[in-house]
Amino acid sequence: MKSLQSIVNKEMKKLQDIENQLRVLEKDRKALHAKSKKITPWLILIPILYFLFSAAFLKVGPFTIISSVFLGIVSAIIYSIRVRSPFSNIIKDLKFSLIDSFIKEYHPNIKFNYAQHSRNGKSIIRSTGLIGADKYFEEDVIQGENKDVKFYISEVHLKSESNDAMVTVFKGILFKINLPNRNFPKTIIQSRPGLLNKIFRSFEKNEKYDFWYDTNDESRFIKTLGPLFPFLKHLIERQDVIRLKAEGNEIILMLETHMRFLDEPKPKLSRTFFEKEFANRLGQQLNSLLFIVESFANNLGQTEIEERLELKAFEYLKAD
Repeated sequence: MKSLQSIVNKEMKKLQDIENQLRVLEKDRKALHAKSKKITPWLILIPILYFLFSAAFLKVGPFTIISSVFLGIVSAIIYSIRVRSPFSNIIKDLKFSLIDSFIKEYHPNIKFNYAQHSRNGKSIIRSTGLIGADKYFEEDVIQGENKDVKFYISEVHLKSESNDAMVTVFKGILFKINLPNRNFPKTIIQSRPGLLNKIFRSFEKNEKYDFWYDTNDESRFIKTLGPLFPFLKHLIERQDVIRLKAEGNEIILMLETHMRFLDEPKPKLSRTFFEKEFANRLGQQLNSLLFIVESFANNLGQTEIEERLELKAFEYLKAD
């Protein structure tokens, strides 16, 4: 009985700790929201009033227009310094607190670091040759280790210039997974390669698992990556577009999705942090993405994938 009580006390302490962290962040949010409501109207009005005053009493010329624009820029800078940047830091602390709490509860073997932004994704993607882009945007980076498996997960948005306009060429989740004691041949796998890729990469179609591949060692490709084929089919059926490069002990996966990683719903200055939807969605997303890492690490088969997904969903709903 004493043992049961100690377990209950431990769980209650966990809940109390995360609640205390949220209360501190909620207090900071409310204070910043109050500040925003005070200064924002003035930051908007001052450039407008200056222009109207100049138009009414002075001759409107280039100087007046430039001055009004300058005041608008200054107002935007002040808002960024006084409101947007502090709120970004609060959100960073909020996400870290929730991620830390969730991982300790459901994935206690994982050690991780979280960053709002990073530039590592650009070099990772370029090294694969999977896709080209002119602009790389990356946010919400989780870098971690589960026993001897190292992983890197982030949300990336790639754009290329086309006819003097920037167009999105990829938006989704980037994975980099290092698996010890593996030795994959240099391999590219895509679910929907373009015509040029099919021609110049000598792609072949795997009809059973519905993907195209190019490898420099067919037999080793089947031996080392074959156990992952059911999981790749599982991803393709649910996400449609995947790009993967494997070489040595490393797998890099680009999963095209409209998921807003760690931002569903997007946190707002006017919205309380105690809304359950945000924490629930964050937990569901983390569960899904960490499951992908686990599946590559453990060569899960199709039946096991489905069973474990159902179990994880049940565990999470039960905890909720």
